[in-house]
Amino acid sequence: MKIQHLLLFVLATLVFASDDAEESPSGLLRGSTIRNWGEQIVDSYFDEPNVHADQKHRKTQQFWRPPITDNLYWKPILRTWPPTGLPTPVPAPTLPPPTQPPTPVPAPTLRPTEAPTPVPAPTNPPTLPPTEPPTPVPPPTSPPTQVPTNPPTQSPTDPPTPIPAPTSPPTRVPTVSPTHPPTQYPSPKPPPTIPPTLPPTRLPTPSEAPTISILKETFDSGGNRCGMTTPGTVILHGGIFNYSDPMSDSLGQAIVREMRTNGDNRILDPLVFVPGTRRDVSLEDEITFENQWRDVMAPGVPFSVLHPNGTEPDSTNIADAAEADTEEFVRPLTTAMGVFLPGGRQWRFIDAYKYTQTEEELWGVLNRGGVIAGTSAGAAVMADVMPRGDPSGSGTLLSPREWYQHGLGFVSNIAIDNHVDRRGRQLAMYDVLNDKPENRNILGIGLNENSLIVVKGKYFQVLGDRGANSVVRVYDCSQISLFQTCTFANAPYLELTVGDWYDLCDRRQLPGPPQLEEDVGLESTLGAYKRPWSFGNDFKAGNPSKFICSGRTCTFKANPIVIDSRDRALVQISGTLYFMGDDFNSSDRLTIRYRINDSKSSRTVFRKIGIPNSNGRQLIYNSLPVPKGESIIHVEIEAKTTSEGAAEYQLTNLKIQ
Repeated sequence: MKIQHLLLFVLATLVFASDDAEESPSGLLRGSTIRNWGEQIVDSYFDEPNVHADQKHRKTQQFWRPPITDNLYWKPILRTWPPTGLPTPVPAPTLPPPTQPPTPVPAPTLRPTEAPTPVPAPTNPPTLPPTEPPTPVPPPTSPPTQVPTNPPTQSPTDPPTPIPAPTSPPTRVPTVSPTHPPTQYPSPKPPPTIPPTLPPTRLPTPSEAPTISILKETFDSGGNRCGMTTPGTVILHGGIFNYSDPMSDSLGQAIVREMRTNGDNRILDPLVFVPGTRRDVSLEDEITFENQWRDVMAPGVPFSVLHPNGTEPDSTNIADAAEADTEEFVRPLTTAMGVFLPGGRQWRFIDAYKYTQTEEELWGVLNRGGVIAGTSAGAAVMADVMPRGDPSGSGTLLSPREWYQHGLGFVSNIAIDNHVDRRGRQLAMYDVLNDKPENRNILGIGLNENSLIVVKGKYFQVLGDRGANSVVRVYDCSQISLFQTCTFANAPYLELTVGDWYDLCDRRQLPGPPQLEEDVGLESTLGAYKRPWSFGNDFKAGNPSKFICSGRTCTFKANPIVIDSRDRALVQISGTLYFMGDDFNSSDRLTIRYRINDSKSSRTVFRKIGIPNSNGRQLIYNSLPVPKGESIIHVEIEAKTTSEGAAEYQLTNLKIQ
């Protein structure tokens, strides 16, 4: 205790020396001699009897010693006194203790009677003090999670005890003064938690993008697309359909069987009749036919007839394409699940409907899994290659104009001929396959009257009236060298009868029905093409090499194309435009545009208006600005000429790469 009093005395002396520091009469600051002054005080305190009296007198006269009082203010000591090695100190005068020394503020602690409560699991409510009523906390509105029903509260006499959230850092607790009541702070609301019985929802990371399904197609051994790419059904009939009594004919029965029906075999989905190829049909015949089909429909299910030139059952021509391209005309097709194309002349159907909104909606029927049936000319227009399509007459096997050589291409890489036995056309298909080198890869199919095939995916089955004339012939010249003429001698046709099955890709007759429900070819999944894309490889093109337009407006909408620009490679479009004929005028035009994803606006990448170039062709080359990442682009070609046959656009080798 003596040493403690000594230290307090020295500290008080230092305080007064520093506070009274001012310039002395000698010009020195008293505070500047603080170190020597401290040493002198030590010497005076530990005075020895042999110290000279006048020396002590000088020391006591040089410095004034402050009196010791109870109101002395203490400052923290910075050094340890006295130094080691000094003689034994004289007992220091007893100092009275301060009236009330400052008490350090203790750190907040729990009450002695309570043990620290461990932090509960997120799913178990914490234990509350018995003296505090529970304060309900309303559950969060979104997302619905399990929240503790009794949230922790604070006692008015205890410091608040925070409960850390499971996923948040602990909250700093404010210090509470012991002389004042603690300030009540709201308890932090715990974040939403997922009950342990439910797995957490996995959110996609930024690197994950929505998967875009890729179009599935089937190909033969030569790399040619085969069968149907859409999930619908196509029925191809060889001719002589009983319009006055459809249900007595094998074609009418096939339509009802392939469509959705009730217990009375009445059709439950909308059916549309497109009589574009018909000729020499009276109004009475038309009414009888429509009434017969309406009797097949279930009550309330619509049966529609599309007449682009009014109510009269007349044949269509190229002038009807404008009406066939309107939304009002195609409205029945937007919900139809069945379409019937009658016989007549193929070229009338092509002039009126190819590259119009009507063709686009026919593709929509197949994309929805619907049925399109055609007889005679109505069957021929659904193939890739279309024999007997020249307006001059059915005697011309392939038209000199390429516009009439190709159909809509609902079934890829085939050519259809009809009325084979009745009109002596058993060997005519060989001339079609020998006409061009590219036709060697085409599979020819000859249909007898009263016989038909039902195409699903890459297979077809032969049906008919089970008579001797229900025969289907298959022609395959793909294995014959181009230096040889394909004939019946080196590539005999295959005859199929009612009930037989055929594989369009393997090009062989099957021993029995395939396992349709297990076959991938019959479960075609709609999707998008990968880059590179070309017009000829698009199954909607029909013509495997060219986009052709003459005498009217033509619009081709390609299938979706996936573009992935993560590699920062340029997306380029290229092709060649040919001008056929010498009757172009300033209003003729051809435009290529595209749109990205679901955007409604299009961007033009090429446009040609007016008189063509002197060399008769123009190269197309441009870059498509697309956003970074994976996108879908939709390409559209639109052309128009006013002079039919004398001014024709032919767009070839159109590619996106």
